[in-house]
Amino acid sequence: MLASAFRLAGRLGRLAAKSGAYLGDTAGALFFPARPAPAALPRRLRSAAPTAAEPGVIHVRLQRRHVPVIGLLLIVNVGLIAAATLLINRAAAPAPLTPPVTTATLVAPTEFAVAALDPADVENIAGIDIAVTPAPAGPTPTAPPNPLSLGGTLYYAFRHNGYTNLYAKPLGVGQPVRLTAGPWDDRDPAISPDGLRLAFASHRDGSWNLYALDLTNGQTVQLTSGLDFKANPAWSPDGQYLVFELYRNANLDIALVSAAGGDLIPITSNPAADYEPAWSPQGREIVWVSMRSGNPDLWRMSLDAPDESAYTALTNTPLVQESDPAYSPNAALLAYTDAASPYGQVWTIQAAAPDQPPAPGGQGLYPTWSPEGSSLASVSVQEGGPDLVLVAPLAQEGLAQIAHRSQGGRLRGLAWSGVALPAQLPAAIAQLAQVSDAPNWSEALSAPPAGDPPYTLVALPDVTVADARLNDRVDEAFTGLRRTTARLAGWDFLKTIDNALIGVDAPQPPSIDYNSWLKTGRAFDVAEVVATFGYLALTREDYVYNTYWRLWLLAAAQDGTQGEPLRRPPWDLTARYSGRPQPYDQGGEFQSVLPAGYYVDFTALAEDYGWQRVPALGNWRVFYDAVMYRRFEHRDGLTWLAAMREVYSAAAVATRTPVPSPTNTPTVTQTPTRTITPTRTPTKTPTPSATWRPTRTLTPTVTRRPTITLTPSRTPRPSATPTGTWYTQTPTATATFPATSTLIAEP
Repeated sequence: MLASAFRLAGRLGRLAAKSGAYLGDTAGALFFPARPAPAALPRRLRSAAPTAAEPGVIHVRLQRRHVPVIGLLLIVNVGLIAAATLLINRAAAPAPLTPPVTTATLVAPTEFAVAALDPADVENIAGIDIAVTPAPAGPTPTAPPNPLSLGGTLYYAFRHNGYTNLYAKPLGVGQPVRLTAGPWDDRDPAISPDGLRLAFASHRDGSWNLYALDLTNGQTVQLTSGLDFKANPAWSPDGQYLVFELYRNANLDIALVSAAGGDLIPITSNPAADYEPAWSPQGREIVWVSMRSGNPDLWRMSLDAPDESAYTALTNTPLVQESDPAYSPNAALLAYTDAASPYGQVWTIQAAAPDQPPAPGGQGLYPTWSPEGSSLASVSVQEGGPDLVLVAPLAQEGLAQIAHRSQGGRLRGLAWSGVALPAQLPAAIAQLAQVSDAPNWSEALSAPPAGDPPYTLVALPDVTVADARLNDRVDEAFTGLRRTTARLAGWDFLKTIDNALIGVDAPQPPSIDYNSWLKTGRAFDVAEVVATFGYLALTREDYVYNTYWRLWLLAAAQDGTQGEPLRRPPWDLTARYSGRPQPYDQGGEFQSVLPAGYYVDFTALAEDYGWQRVPALGNWRVFYDAVMYRRFEHRDGLTWLAAMREVYSAAAVATRTPVPSPTNTPTVTQTPTRTITPTRTPTKTPTPSATWRPTRTLTPTVTRRPTITLTPSRTPRPSATPTGTWYTQTPTATATFPATSTLIAEP
């Protein structure tokens, strides 16, 4: 097609040249009259005069009158070529491609069906009357130099030795006071506006329900019932109602209940997950976290307009995961934590103008305001250390003070009341000060330590793995974790694992540390197949430079008696293979929809027994084995060499210490390539002539002359020989052949 275009352009050019020459002569005759030709050329110019035309050569004499016309023709010619090219391209252009029809697409934020609330629920919501005392008008209060001097009481949930219970800590003075105790979980504390009642979620009756503890008499009242999950309560400004998250019909929603208990009033029914509500101090608005936009964002509703279509989004931040919203006491600001931030960044937005850029408010989880609104308290999770309760002036996290340091456990929830604990606690609460949690496992040695090595490797009973042995000092921790997981999840998750003990000389994948803790007998890898079949969900947790994973096991019973629903978007590792560039570069992506069902926090259970998760390696986004979500280790403060010396002799460990550093481990894989050099020597062996001499002995195959002895067959005498012994010898040869064949087949 292009060749045709060039031929057409050439013909048009020649036509334009001829026309130009004719027009040039005509125009030149008009504007530039011809001068008379000289009679004769000077002698010095005769040599330059044109001679007879050479065959096949066209001589063009450019004259002054031709220049304007030639320039015009060049412009016209270029225009003709461009026009012809456009016409040809349009004619030869392929048909427009239609986008392929995708068979599986992610649910867009606007594709969630808006489910209408029950008319009876709408009537109940509209009938709620909140008596609120307006906050005094004036400037924002100024925080004191030391925020610990603000006073009041901090309430938090503390997980220790396998259970979570509630505690109270007078700010800046005294020791924590235990408020609940028992072989169950109490968490999500929320103090009433008058500071006299503490609402919380508990699993004490076999399912998650709401309770209220009266701090004046120590009595606990159950507010809700049933098997559906209920948690994260928040008080109305007048203390008459509680808003909370409710999981029913395989979906998280927001609901209300009277502070005295009674029927539940749902206020959301959207198929997207709604959770972690907060009640405005003004009384008529409720804010919560919702997955309606495909990632966690803040949404708001008005009690005066209980209609799903009237609910509005306060934030729209795909790169931020809003969590734990909290109103300031004057309802001017709304604080929340970015759960995806490696620093636990706290942000604040203006409640009346949420479209304004957010402002930094501090750091930590579960942000809660001081009673007068000048400071924020939060839980700071320390990587490899105890959790802290920090108190800092608003937007001045550099001035944070440590209000409480946990002892060997995790903090789960935080609330701040301006009312101090009574000097004389009720007897029911005062008695809890004498309660201490017993450890949920103890070390039992099969043999007393002696010799070198001091401890032994013991077998794990009924565990499917290549080498089911662990260090004698941690095998009880594994067995206890296995039993507790099977009891809470309803199935034996640790019966089959991928790795327990590996050999001292076992190679590691490329870029993985050769000094693996699997060699010490103090580590194990959970079965990857569990995640492959959807029984395991991973939530990502970043701390400064390291990425960790929290493992959630799907509970066998999905009726509310086991586990809890997920309230963080899981991380999809398989999205890196979707062909899209962004999840490929990030090593996966957050799921846009929370999976339905009840899950058990296996990572928390492992920590109860001393098994710590392992951070992902720096190259986990491009190297799957470096994700390290399956690995759990029981280090007990030991170094790798000290852990090896517990179960291996000094000689066995010493032989392995000179191994190159982990960065040189890829060179170990080059040693098989060195075996290629011996293979070259056999290739050189054909060069010796000795091997050719036997081939030259092919000439002795002139022994065919005996075959020439067939000529004697012409004589009648040899004809009798076929019936002789020569013919009978061939069966004897075939008789010995099966014996050789069996020898060949024997290896």
